[in-house]
Amino acid sequence: MSRTLICIMPDRITPDHFGHSHPTPGHIVVISPADECLARMMGKGAGWNDQKCTKEVEGFVAGGIDRVAAENFVAGLANGGLTEDEALARILAKDAAPGALQSLIVDDETLPSDHQCDSSCEFFNAWEWTGAVTVNMPKARGVHMDVIRAVRNKELAKKDLTSLQAIEASDTDAQVMIATEKQTLRDIPQTFDLTTDNDTPEELKQKWPEGLPKE
Repeated sequence: MSRTLICIMPDRITPDHFGHSHPTPGHIVVISPADECLARMMGKGAGWNDQKCTKEVEGFVAGGIDRVAAENFVAGLANGGLTEDEALARILAKDAAPGALQSLIVDDETLPSDHQCDSSCEFFNAWEWTGAVTVNMPKARGVHMDVIRAVRNKELAKKDLTSLQAIEASDTDAQVMIATEKQTLRDIPQTFDLTTDNDTPEELKQKWPEGLPKE
C-alpha cells in the first residue's frame, strides 16, 4: 500500500527530556490496515452470508464502533469489489481514533523521511500535523534520548557482571575502572548534548554518545 491512514488529534503539552514543556499541535495517530483485510475488500470478498455479517456488525458495535461505519466495513469485507480509495475510507471510518479532529488518507511520499528509511521509524511518536505530517523536533530529541538510554542500560548491566567478576577476583584496580565507566554511562542523559546540530530527523539520528555501541 502506498498510502497511510492518519488521525489528527487535539493539541497537547508534552515534556522534552530536559523537563521543558512544549505544545504538540495536532499529534498524529496512524492506522495500519491489515493486508488481508485490504485484499478481501478489493478482491472477491469473504463471501459471508447475512447471518455472519450481522454477527460481525454487532460485535463491532458492542466494541464502540459506529453502526453505519461497522456495516459499511463488514459489507466491504463480505462482498469485495471496492477500489483502494473506497476500502481505505471504510477502514478509516471504522478505526478512526476517538476524539480525532480529522481523519485523512495521505500518500506515503508526503510523510516525514523517517517513515521511509530502511531502519525503524524511530521518531514516529514525534509526528504531528501542521497542515502536513511533520516531525516535532523537541519531542524527537526526547525520543532519541530514550533510545540512547535503553542502550546505555544494557551496557550498565554488562558492567555489573564485570564488576562482580572483579570483586570476586579481588582486583581493586579493575573495580575502580569499572565504577568510573559505569558513572560515565549513568551521566549520559545529563552530559550528552542533543540541543545542537540536529535540525532534522536525519541529523538527529547521527547524534550518538562516543563509545556507546549503536544498535
